[in-house]
Amino acid sequence: MRNTILKTIKFSLAAFVFTALLGNSGCLVDSGSDITEPEAITQKHLHIYEPNDEIRYDVQVDGANGTLVTRWVQPVDNVDANPLQNGDQVIEGLLQETSTLNYETSDEPVTVVRYITQDSDPDSPTYGSITVHAFNSQAGPVQHNYVHDSETLVPVTDPPSPPTPELIIPSPLLLDDNYEPIAGQQDLPVIYYVLPCDSVANTCETANQYLNESFELSTMKKETLDVSLDSFQVIKVNIDGSIGDFSGVNPSDKIRLDIRAFCGNVSSTSIRYKGSQSFYPSIGVVRYDITCNSDSGGARMYATVSRVNFSY
Repeated sequence: MRNTILKTIKFSLAAFVFTALLGNSGCLVDSGSDITEPEAITQKHLHIYEPNDEIRYDVQVDGANGTLVTRWVQPVDNVDANPLQNGDQVIEGLLQETSTLNYETSDEPVTVVRYITQDSDPDSPTYGSITVHAFNSQAGPVQHNYVHDSETLVPVTDPPSPPTPELIIPSPLLLDDNYEPIAGQQDLPVIYYVLPCDSVANTCETANQYLNESFELSTMKKETLDVSLDSFQVIKVNIDGSIGDFSGVNPSDKIRLDIRAFCGNVSSTSIRYKGSQSFYPSIGVVRYDITCNSDSGGARMYATVSRVNFSY
């Protein structure tokens, strides 16, 4: 059975926003308590992720301890770049990114799966940028689910165009030559819809789910963060987002759109999350502080990077 997937959104530099962008240190070891100077920001782009890269976080959800783990591997599924054309359109350089949240009081681990590619050309102005191609649904029905910037696929072209135009999002880590946040930036909105697509008939329906998010770049700041892995200079960015369900989608068919927005119940039809992310560019997100509320409950999550398996 083919996994349900969403489609292409392009994030410039550190918008692993829409997930989880993460990563980087030498071996899976604790660096100890002898840190005297924080690791300074020395680059403006994200780490280029490779198969088997892994980032771990220590997590507290409403005071319960747990872990958040993000891994990148070669995908085992056939991810179709365009459901409106016959056959599978191969996506070169694709990686499967899986984020799994588990904590003491949860009924089961919570998993968000996405498929990404990255701009790995060091001469490119968008070096390190990430394109998010797809999310797995919880149950993985035969139909695909693609992201689009409107609720319907109009106008229809002949031959049909890809259902999702690339949405290029400026990096939330825009830094000057001294690696300081560039002043005067406008807040960055991110809005997309989930359209169910029939993989046999090559048709897509009206959207049934959506994500609406804002990165408050006008308030971001540079600060020092001390964690068990290391001491870092970071860029703290406030975020405010929501996930909605237009049609009362069956819980087994819901797509987990973002690990930050999980409030403990996949049957929720309206979710709001607010808080901050702290970025260290050669790692990604090193700290989450998120409050999430939904029609079926709420939660407060702290997640702090604890281990990585590649150098930063």
